[in-house]
Amino acid sequence: MTRSEFYDTVSYILGRGEYVEPLPYIRRWGQRAPGNGRYEGFGLVRWFSEKQIHIIGVGINKTFNNPEDAIGFIKNLDV
Repeated sequence: MTRSEFYDTVSYILGRGEYVEPLPYIRRWGQRAPGNGRYEGFGLVRWFSEKQIHIIGVGINKTFNNPEDAIGFIKNLDV
C-alpha cells in the first residue's frame, strides 16, 4: 500500500478530505492540506513510513506497525 492509497482509504472511511500531493518544497503551511493527515472533527493520521503510522484524536494516541492495522482500528471507531 502506498502513502496516497492509505490516505485515500482513511479519507473514505472517515468521509472527510482527499489526498493532495505534497509540494516539492517545504513551506510552513504548504504541506498542511486537509486529507494529508488532518481530518476535521477527528484529529491526525500520520504516515511516517509503512512501519510507523500514528493516530491522534480525542482520547486516542496510538502507533501502528503497518497500514492494515491502522485502517482496521479506524474502521472500528465510532466516528
